[in-house]
Amino acid sequence: MIVAVRILFKTSALVGLPLFCVAQDQPAGAWLDSVAPAQWNQPGAKLPMPPKDVQKNVTPEFCKGHDHPLKLEEERAVARAGWLVFASYQDGEGLTVVGGAASEDGMCRPDPYQFFVFFQGRYAGTLSPRLMRARTDGSVNKVSFVDGKVVAAFSRYTPADPLCCPSRVSEATYEVGQESGEPVVKVVSVQTGRP
Repeated sequence: MIVAVRILFKTSALVGLPLFCVAQDQPAGAWLDSVAPAQWNQPGAKLPMPPKDVQKNVTPEFCKGHDHPLKLEEERAVARAGWLVFASYQDGEGLTVVGGAASEDGMCRPDPYQFFVFFQGRYAGTLSPRLMRARTDGSVNKVSFVDGKVVAAFSRYTPADPLCCPSRVSEATYEVGQESGEPVVKVVSVQTGRP
């Protein structure tokens, strides 16, 4: 008999580091179902480090050919914090989004991972309130920019969906503003529909 357990990743408001808890009642992407999602990013927050207790599924040499070259200062900042940089996006207007993984799975996919937002080189927050895993509910599968905003597409799975094909996608739109002289990214809308 196989029992499925969902792992949720939460961020502690006290220290800004990911906490881990096991839950079976709420999918990781449930925050995307709220009409007005709660804000988790705070102005002046420090770039978080990856959790130390993440199981390393593969040796670093196994995925060596997938290394992302560190060309941007924002990428180097994410790497200095201890993350494996796997992607980055720039809008040409000062916004940069960098994908960082704590480890990689057996197919060299980031696992678990997060996307970090920077404005004019300064850290502004994350695209998700929790760490994500590939092919699970609430995982980012695309990042883009529209009219000075960051747009992220999140895979939305139901228990009946095959791993290849989530039945829904949630598109979250974010703005970066200034509070107390510090940049902070905030989700402003979420729309969910069929892929």
